[in-house]
Amino acid sequence: MSTIIDEGRIEAVAQALSRVPIEAVKVIEFSDPQYKAVKRIALAYGAKSIVAIVANALVSYRLPVRGEIYWSNFADYLLSKGRIDSFEEFIESVREFVANRMQGGALIDQKLGRIWKALDALRELYMNPLGFTDLTRLLELLASHMKSRGVEKTIVFAVKMAYYFYTALGIEVSNTYDIPLPVDRRVAIITSSSRILHAPVRGIMGRYRDEAIEAWGKVSRLSDIPLINMDAIIWLPAQNILGLLRRGIDVAREEYAKRLVEYSKSIISWDVARRIAAELLYDYPIE
Repeated sequence: MSTIIDEGRIEAVAQALSRVPIEAVKVIEFSDPQYKAVKRIALAYGAKSIVAIVANALVSYRLPVRGEIYWSNFADYLLSKGRIDSFEEFIESVREFVANRMQGGALIDQKLGRIWKALDALRELYMNPLGFTDLTRLLELLASHMKSRGVEKTIVFAVKMAYYFYTALGIEVSNTYDIPLPVDRRVAIITSSSRILHAPVRGIMGRYRDEAIEAWGKVSRLSDIPLINMDAIIWLPAQNILGLLRRGIDVAREEYAKRLVEYSKSIISWDVARRIAAELLYDYPIE
């Protein structure tokens, strides 16, 4: 299956992304509504509230609204609770939010089941919230309790949100290069449209997930951008990317470039943004 990975396209994408200044990466992340939501929670409740962030991230799939809105709503809900003083209260708040926001009993039960499955890991994180700034340690903790390989979207996404949490509190993290990219639908579309992987979007989210992670890992090393940081660069401007592509690939490229400039507060120049957009939206995604 590794033959579907296009090394030439990987080099082209990496070369374009390598022109992103490191300060732009942080500015883009700070523009992410998900980061803003996490920061509100972190500043309100302190280090131990990381457990609510990670628990909610573990059930962040098949959402009723876009991820940006979902996390803003979660921050609103948690802060409306007022004082929260215990592990049990944080977990119960996440449970209430999921139950109130999701539709369909089976899906709610499935999501809550994931929280209960990870309960011991979450408790360990609550007891030692600053003990997992080595992000590979957090990934291993979650993967072990969830009995997974540690590449699944929600587990990797939970580590990314923990990274946002630590960053919001001014806490340095380590091993950012070793955390796989969360492959959701937006990332799968960009993976396919960039042609770093010659595979359909649905396949990239399923049977070709490992190949997608491998391909983006190569892009990360060549561009010298850790995957945990690259996620915001490629994901945030890709909102409603299919709708834009239906209007034409040139329209999609222009809007993607515009968003990169906007989210980076013009640290990424228009020329660099257009080059990145042209490489990431190299062709229409394979459906």
